[in-house]
Amino acid sequence: MIYRTSVRLQWSVDTGEEDAHGNPITSTVDQTVLANVWALGTDQKLDAGRAYVRTRYQMILAPTVDIPPGVAPSIRVTWKMYTMFIDGGVERHYVGSKLHHYELITKEIVG
Repeated sequence: MIYRTSVRLQWSVDTGEEDAHGNPITSTVDQTVLANVWALGTDQKLDAGRAYVRTRYQMILAPTVDIPPGVAPSIRVTWKMYTMFIDGGVERHYVGSKLHHYELITKEIVG
């Protein structure tokens, strides 16, 4: 697959350790991954007197990063000047038993 751009993925993981006050210590995963990105559409909404614009993108990511199950809601995706979050889950696509690529939908909300 030919990837045309790259995206930056960031999320926190629990290290299994605690600080002196008993709070969990987390570590941040920060990786840049090759990707293809397509705009899906933009909606303008008015909710409880607040106007906002929601833009959604579909992304295909190279299998060079290990995205653990369950972290999708906390992943921050940065593409060009846009910072967004995953809308739904991360699909893993396999060819045979080998991971071929990831697919996901992201959303950016402004306003």
